[in-house]
Amino acid sequence: MLKKIILVSFLLFVLFLVVFFSLNAIRFSNGVLLGVKKGELYLFEYDIATINRDGPYVFNKGGKRYSLNVIADDHSVIPEVIRTPVEKYVNVVVDNAKQTEFSVSLRDQYSRAELNLPSPKKIFVISDLEGRFDQMVQLLIANGVIDQSLSWTFGTNHLVLNGDMVDRGTNVLPMLWLIYKLESEAKLSGGFVSYILGNHERYLMLGATKSVAKKYFATMRATSLSQSELWSNSTELGRWLRTKPIAIKIGDNLFMHGGLSPEVIAMNPTLHSLDAEAEKNFLQGNSVQLQIDNSILHADTGVLFYRGLVREPKAEVSHVDTVLKHFSAKRIVIGHTLVDTISSDYGGKVLRTSSRRNNDSYTEALMIEGNKVWKINTLVQKTAL
Repeated sequence: MLKKIILVSFLLFVLFLVVFFSLNAIRFSNGVLLGVKKGELYLFEYDIATINRDGPYVFNKGGKRYSLNVIADDHSVIPEVIRTPVEKYVNVVVDNAKQTEFSVSLRDQYSRAELNLPSPKKIFVISDLEGRFDQMVQLLIANGVIDQSLSWTFGTNHLVLNGDMVDRGTNVLPMLWLIYKLESEAKLSGGFVSYILGNHERYLMLGATKSVAKKYFATMRATSLSQSELWSNSTELGRWLRTKPIAIKIGDNLFMHGGLSPEVIAMNPTLHSLDAEAEKNFLQGNSVQLQIDNSILHADTGVLFYRGLVREPKAEVSHVDTVLKHFSAKRIVIGHTLVDTISSDYGGKVLRTSSRRNNDSYTEALMIEGNKVWKINTLVQKTAL
């Protein structure tokens, strides 16, 4: 009987702790923060996360910019937060062995992305690298998209990031700052960079921490800012990301992260109507973001999450044909759902770019050259699809 009382008492105590931490943010003398920050549940993640470096998070308050960098030389539990005024440029130091550095020129305004673009000679497509900066850089350098100084060398061609460039990796900030930088440089050369939002960009902007690397909990603890605050509309990268589309068309190629389900195509979407959904759904505090059921974005059948072009039960060929006819396209290019290697399906009508073969020394991309489609990798090996 006594053992039962002790067990029940212990379970009730654990339940009390969980509920208490879920309702209250608790700060200890060493700076550790547990519980909830403005409705976001972190519990004990704050207490165990360590960090080497993170940043820069650039905020724009009242027209004045400043950056926050989080640095701990010895992976300390209590890192230092360095606040620096920012004007036209920001310096980025990557959390890698080389501590790669590059500078980024900031913009004053961000416009909605272009949705329907002519086809260049080459389209280079990557997706689902999720904050793995070194993998992306190795791939882009090997295939002539950038040089060793991380500058654009792809001329008038087009780089497409087909979603999920953030979250699980430890270099989300450097990854996004490099894309931001290349976007400007490509435009000056007559080229183009298109960044399409995926479900992990959605998590980032709406403050969901289900897939973040542990180091980012250390950033939240050190700055006393939640993920949604670090990526809010008052941050440079937060504002920039919120201008990005969920679907674009380049020549005859339709790009999106997950795909279009029968439920979504029945809504008679256009590129502009999809973009309007993206624009209103990622505004923080907008109740639209909470409406998951039957959402054109957020539901399992939504553009960001749909897996029916890869997983069983797969969509019928007739559905793929309907989508292509609806958008006057020849191919659909998707990421999101892992495949053994970058490949095509439905007789070449669907191209799949989320490869489970990607690792620190080998990464794959898709290259479209007119009517020819290639799988290409860090070793510059080309395989026709």
